[in-house]
Amino acid sequence: MTAHATAHADEGQTSFEYLGIAVVIAVIIGVLASTTSIGQAVLNGILNEITKITSH
Repeated sequence: MTAHATAHADEGQTSFEYLGIAVVIAVIIGVLASTTSIGQAVLNGILNEITKITSH
């Protein structure tokens, strides 16, 4: 494998790792949102910010 091919393979793995981290964070937020009022406040804040970004 060349250095370029190795770097390209690493990019794919890094993207997959970021996806895994995002899924774990989403699960944690989901659990918190369903069990605590703080979690619900965080969820509402995140949803409000997403709405602001997507409405522009």
